[in-house]
Amino acid sequence: MKRDRPGDDIRRLVVKASLEGMPGREIAQRIGRSYSTVNRCLASCGCMVRGRYHLNGLMAKALFTEQELAKLGAIWDGHCWIGRGREK
Repeated sequence: MKRDRPGDDIRRLVVKASLEGMPGREIAQRIGRSYSTVNRCLASCGCMVRGRYHLNGLMAKALFTEQELAKLGAIWDGHCWIGRGREK
């Protein structure tokens, strides 16, 4: 179930980019927001573990459909959706 609230568009963009492996500073530059705003958004929806973004299952359900997450290459581990790692 995807909800539609005023801040969700930016949140979707930030989380989507992070699941694709984009660094926070690059996300901030691309969307024209401050790094701290992007960082707060990511921290409120999940966390980084070993260079991969882990999106909380409830937030994922609120922001995306399962098809959207699968299309991004995210993997469900039973608790959260795990994005691709950052390329080095």
